[in-house]
This record gives sequence, C-alpha cells and structure tokens, in this order.
Amino acid sequence: MHLLVAQKGSLSDGDEAVDLGQSPGDILFLSAADTELASIAAARQAAGRHSWRLASLSDLKHPMSVDTFVARMAPKARLVIVRALGGASYFAYALESLHAASVAHGFKIAALPGDDRPDPGLEPLSTLDQASREQLWAYLIEGGAENARGLIEFAEALIDGGEQPGPAAPLLKAGLWHPDVSKPALTDLRKGWTEGAPVAAVCFYRALVQSGQTAPVAALCDALREQGVNALPVFVSSLKDPVSVGTLEAIFADAPPDVVINATGFAVSSPGARTKGTVLESTGAPVLQAV
Repeated sequence: MHLLVAQKGSLSDGDEAVDLGQSPGDILFLSAADTELASIAAARQAAGRHSWRLASLSDLKHPMSVDTFVARMAPKARLVIVRALGGASYFAYALESLHAASVAHGFKIAALPGDDRPDPGLEPLSTLDQASREQLWAYLIEGGAENARGLIEFAEALIDGGEQPGPAAPLLKAGLWHPDVSKPALTDLRKGWTEGAPVAAVCFYRALVQSGQTAPVAALCDALREQGVNALPVFVSSLKDPVSVGTLEAIFADAPPDVVINATGFAVSSPGARTKGTVLESTGAPVLQAV
C-alpha cells in the first residue's frame, strides 16, 4: 500500500494511509480539535525554546499512517502529549503504538482526556507522572491564550528542568475581553476609548476565548474604532446562564452601550412561544445580530 502525502489544510477520513511529512521534534502534541491545535500553535510562536510538532489525530486513524508517524518521530521525541477526545478506544492503535515507542525510546507520554471528565482508561497508556499530567490537562480544560502559554512553558520545563509556570488560570464564565490583557477591567478598555464617542457592546461566545480564536472579535473591534465607536467586547457562556447574565448586567450598568452587536446564536425561547428578552436588551439599546 502506498502513502499519500498529507496536504496542508486537508483532512483525512482514515480510509487511506497518509504521511504527515513532518520532521522530528522535541515535543509532540496531538489532538483531534483543530481549534486546540491552532491555540497551541499560536502560543508556541509567542513562547518556547524547544521544537514542537503538532498533528491532528484525525490524520492518524489508519494503522500505516500511525506506523509511519511513530517510526519517524519517536526516536528523537522527548515528550508526547495526546488529547484523546473519545477515549482510549477511539484512537487505540495510535495510543498503543505511541506508548510502546515511549517504552522503547525512553520519552514520556501523557495521554489526556479530550474533555473535562477523567478517563481511567488512558492512565495505562501514559508514562508521565500523574501530577504532571493533571497540570497539562488543566491548562487545556481552562483554555485561553494564557493557559496555552502555560502548557508550552510547563511542557518544556518537564524536559529541560527549567522553571515551571504556575497552575492553570480559571477562565471566567463571562467577562470583558481585551486582546492584550488576560483579565481586563473596564479601565483597561477605556484607555483606548475616545471620550464622548458612542459605545458598542460586542457579545460573543466564551468558547472563542477558551480556544484562542478571538481574531474575528479583534477585527470587529478595530473596525468599530476606525468608525469612531468605542468597542466593549464581552464574552458569555450562555445568555441563559445566571452568572453570565449577572456579569453583563454589572458591565452594562458601568458602561451603558448605545448599541449591542450580538455574535452568539443561542436560542432564547421555545418554538411557538413568544420571544423572551435577554440581558442584551435590558438597557434599551438596539441589538444587532451579527451571526
């Protein structure tokens, strides 16, 4: 059987063997979530001193794809982190092959659950100690740019004995967002505002902060500023979540928006029922649906 060379931006359905064509690196990070891979890639560009190789588990479903990847990457790897969404059985051959290579070549492997629930089935496939696995897992569960950097720094400290970063920083269920401040206050946003200009609240999913995919929000805020409008970006878990509602009420009380741009798509009423207002309409400002 021949191997296809994987093309950048393409996906494999696992029916054909593919060669990812990567060169070996010190740390391998594998995940089935494209947003997670993008977040770690962005963090690696901003920090890190070792070579990293990122790969999608979706491209490693065929046994020959796995064999080729492991044969090329394992001899020089020092740490392998696998985010196994779906559990050990879903990527059994890849996990078992990486574990065997870990024993043969002496690198550490951390097989981590793909969500926030413990998965005892992954423990026998790991050689990294439990405390270190849990800290890596916590960075991924909480998400966000700060925790992605934490994962990079912690993983590198594991292989070179450098100073370890602090534990994962919990990500709020709702709050203000700023591209350059991890936990901004309203004063941080107001530093870039024009006095007397109208305020546009931009409401978007917490998941974008969690995955580090906030570039569209930043672009929208930049466009508003270019038009002389002060941007007030806020993220929420859900417009039905009491914590999110309370957070927005407090923010809007301190900085009443003149218009609200809603970039969420939550259902706020049942089919056939009258539409119920949300916290976005509470100030009386018009609400524009962006998506």
